[in-house]
Amino acid sequence: MKPLNVLPFLLISLSLTALRAQEAVKDFRGISWGTSRTDMPFELKKADMRNQPELADLSLYRRPGEDLTIGTATLKNIYYGFDEKQRLNLVVLEGTPESNEDMEYILRQRFGKADGRVRQGGKFIRGWSVGRVDVVFTESRSKDYTVLLEANEDEDAFYEINTSIEDF
Repeated sequence: MKPLNVLPFLLISLSLTALRAQEAVKDFRGISWGTSRTDMPFELKKADMRNQPELADLSLYRRPGEDLTIGTATLKNIYYGFDEKQRLNLVVLEGTPESNEDMEYILRQRFGKADGRVRQGGKFIRGWSVGRVDVVFTESRSKDYTVLLEANEDEDAFYEINTSIEDF
């Protein structure tokens, strides 16, 4: 192939990658954000979070028999969280050190470069804001990690209601 023919192909490929990275996160494994806990297409069991103080305040559920892989990344657990109206608004992925690099690669491919990166204590935290979903990758020194996907359903409703007023 001539060098001149490679440049257009490369530009198109990079453009498609950038577009893919900007796609909204509409659901997790086919379950839309805002789905009622009682309407979940599978059984959920309350998760005991005493061993994870950073997650202990959340009301999280696990799915028995869950596929604990995403791409080539192997997970320890997947937790589903619900807001005060019992709507799905949070998914927490708990990963193994062996799949840390795989998950980082997956997140970069899906969302592009992180919006921010901070070091907090012994942890590195990277985040992306993709439409109404925030994605946070937290990596510990041991290379264990968590990925939080949090949908902001109420922010969309707040915005829509308060930007379409006709009172004044």
